[in-house]
Amino acid sequence: MPWNTIGHEWAVNLLARAAATQPSHAYLFTGPAQIGKLTLALDFARALNCVGPGERPCGQCRSCQAIAAGRHPDVSLVRRLPDKSEIAVKQLRDVQNELNLRPYEGRWRVAIIENMHEANLNAANAFLKTLEEPAPQVVLLLTANTPEALLLTVRSRCQSVPMRPLPITQVEEVLRERFGADSERAAMAARLSGGRLGWAMEAIQDEERLAARRELLQTLLDSVPQGRSAQIELAGRLTRGDRDVRGVLDLWLSWWRDLLLVKGQCAGAIVNLDERERLLRDAGHLELRAIGRYLTIIEDARQQIEQNVNAQLALEVVLINAPV
Repeated sequence: MPWNTIGHEWAVNLLARAAATQPSHAYLFTGPAQIGKLTLALDFARALNCVGPGERPCGQCRSCQAIAAGRHPDVSLVRRLPDKSEIAVKQLRDVQNELNLRPYEGRWRVAIIENMHEANLNAANAFLKTLEEPAPQVVLLLTANTPEALLLTVRSRCQSVPMRPLPITQVEEVLRERFGADSERAAMAARLSGGRLGWAMEAIQDEERLAARRELLQTLLDSVPQGRSAQIELAGRLTRGDRDVRGVLDLWLSWWRDLLLVKGQCAGAIVNLDERERLLRDAGHLELRAIGRYLTIIEDARQQIEQNVNAQLALEVVLINAPV
C-alpha cells in the first residue's frame, strides 16, 4: 500500500485528491498522541513530491524514499528539541527562511511542524506571517493534540484534518495480522490503546511500556486513601519535567470509566482487561453517582490542561477529590 497510514480513509482520500490537483497552503492534523498524525503528514509530503508513475505516493521513487529517510531537500520536519520544553522561535525562523526559497528538486516545499501546541507564544506569532502569506509552492503541515491548544489566528489559517481513534477491532486485527501478536495480547493492547494504533504497536513490541502503565496505575490507585499532602506531592512528581500529564489523566480516566461500566453491568466493555478482578472489587463499594461526578472532574482537568492551565494544580484537584 503506497500510504503508510492505516485507517483514517476519509483523510487519506482528501489528501490524495489534493496532491493530484491543488493543495491548500496549510493543513492542521489534530488528534490524541500516537494516533497517526505524523505518519499521515509524511504520507502527504510524499504524495505531493512523488515522481513515480501511477498512484501517488508510489513509495519506490527517489523522492518517496528520500522523504521516508528524512533527507529530502524540500521537506523539513520541525519538532521540539529533546532538551527543551518548547519549540523555539529560532527553529521556526530557520524553516521560514527555507520556505522562501524555490523547491530544489520537488514540486513543493513542505514544512511539517510536529506538535505545534508545544511552540511558545513568540514562536507561534512569528510563524503567523508564513501562514498568512506563504510563498508559492509551499505547503505547511501542522500537528497538534487539539485545535484549541493553538492560537485562533494559527488554526483559522489551516484546513482542519481531525483524526479520531480507530475502532478497537481494527487495531486488534492489525496487531494480529501485521505484527503477529497472539489474540489475547492483541485484544488487551487494542483496548488499552483507546484506538491509538501507534500506542498499540509500541505496546506489543515493548513489554516495558505495559509494565510502566501498570506501575503508574498502581501509583494512582495507592494515592486514593492517602492524605491531601501526599496527593499534592504526587501531583508535583507527575507533572515534573517532560512528563506526559495528558497521558496520566487519560489512564486515570480509563480506570474510572471502567468502574462505571462495571457498576452498570457492562463489564464486557472494560478497557483494563488485566485488572478485571480489581475493578469488580472496587466497584462494589462505590456509588454510581460518585463515579459519575468524579469522571466529570477528571474530564474537566483534561480540558483545562489542553487550554494551558497549570497542570500541577489541575492534577491536584483530581487526586484530592477521588472517591474513597
